[in-house]
Amino acid sequence: LQQTVVVLKHRIEKIKADMAADIDQLEQQLKGRDELISKQRAAAAESDRLALAQQHRIGELQESLADERRKSVDLAEQVDRMIKMQKSLVHPAEVERRIQAAVNEVKLQLS
Repeated sequence: LQQTVVVLKHRIEKIKADMAADIDQLEQQLKGRDELISKQRAAAAESDRLALAQQHRIGELQESLADERRKSVDLAEQVDRMIKMQKSLVHPAEVERRIQAAVNEVKLQLS
């Protein structure tokens, strides 16, 4: 009986030791998971920050694009006005021809 008690005590001690080792292992796993969750949260926060920065940059680029489009339209309108103005001008050769025609007409009237 005494020998059975000793054997049972040893088994109980072994079970206690195994349980303590299992508890330590579970605590280490939990610690590792907590660290992983913390890293994932930090990565998610950084991702959110980067997404916000990208949205801000996209907004800036859209504003810049709108400004460039307005400038382009203004420049196109200026070019159109210059072309119209240039078309309304008389070519120097035409001016010379008109002067010569007027001179010839005066000569005819004087003769």
